[in-house]
Amino acid sequence: MTAVPPFERSAENYDTKMKKRWNILVFMACLLAVTAWLAHGWNERREAKELNTKNGREMALTLIHEGYLIIDMGSDEDWRPIFERLLSERYGVKFFPSHARGYCGGPLIMTEDSRAVEDALKKVMNEEVARRFQPGELERVAEDAEKIHRAERAEQVVPSDGHKPSNFVSTTESPAPADAH
Repeated sequence: MTAVPPFERSAENYDTKMKKRWNILVFMACLLAVTAWLAHGWNERREAKELNTKNGREMALTLIHEGYLIIDMGSDEDWRPIFERLLSERYGVKFFPSHARGYCGGPLIMTEDSRAVEDALKKVMNEEVARRFQPGELERVAEDAEKIHRAERAEQVVPSDGHKPSNFVSTTESPAPADAH
C-alpha cells in the first residue's frame, strides 16, 4: 500500500467540501426562490379572497337596499312558492323569480372565488334576516305555507284518467241545487 502524501489528501478533501458547500448554496437559493414564489401566490390568493368577500358584501347590501332577501328555509320544499308569497304579503319581502336563482344554489363548478362571494353574501343576508324577523317567526310562516300547500293538494286529488270521481266532493264548491219538478 502506498501512502498518499498529506497535501493530496487535503486537495481531495477540499474539493469534496467545496462541492458540498456549492450544493448546499444552490439548494438554499432554490428553496428561497420557491418560498418567495409561493408567498407571492398565497398573497395574491388572499387579496383575491378579500376582494371577493367585499364584492359579496356589497352585492348583499345592494339587494337588501332594493328589498330583496335570500332565505334558504324550505328551498327544496314544494310549499316554497307559498312561503315566498306569504312573506311578500306580510312583510314586503321580495324574492327573485325561480328561474333567476342560479347564484343562490351556486354555480355548477364552485371555485374558491365564487365560494368567497357566496359565503359573504349569505353571511350578510343571514344577519339581515335575523335583524328583521323575531326568533321563530319564519318557522311560523313556513308552517302556515305547509298547511296551505297540504290543503291545496287535498283539493287537487284527481285519478290518473284526469277526471274527478263521481263521489268527489270539493270543499270549495257548493253542492249543485236539486232539480225542483
